[in-house]
Amino acid sequence: MPNVFKLPHQFVDFLTDPGLQTMAGQVPLNQYMSLSKSNGGNAPIDALLAHLRVKNIRDVDSCLTIDGTVGWTELNLVWKGQGHADAFVKVMDFLCNNQDQFNGVGGELGKVYKNYFEQNRDEIALQKMVSARYFGIDCI
Repeated sequence: MPNVFKLPHQFVDFLTDPGLQTMAGQVPLNQYMSLSKSNGGNAPIDALLAHLRVKNIRDVDSCLTIDGTVGWTELNLVWKGQGHADAFVKVMDFLCNNQDQFNGVGGELGKVYKNYFEQNRDEIALQKMVSARYFGIDCI
């Protein structure tokens, strides 16, 4: 990975305006999220990742799981509100690409489909998921 010489506020600007470039469009990562329960916790993404793993959801194109798509270490960093911007994009793209597999499934996957993807364009669904604290950054 190359060295990057940017100021912290430039990184924040990159994440929030215009935001991350996903397959669905621009998604500003403008939500604070922390693993710490005293700072609000991260229950939405915690439940989502658990259900993706339990149901063994595989990408329709690559046949990889969420861990195989993003990488175990990077996925755990996203879960904590940390990590590389590309890892956030991979998770978001995985959700968009595989949302049809969530339809009719109970638990968190069904909830994500019904509340975010069923009635919204993918870009809007992801933006709403950021607002609902599925995605965010911890103390940048």
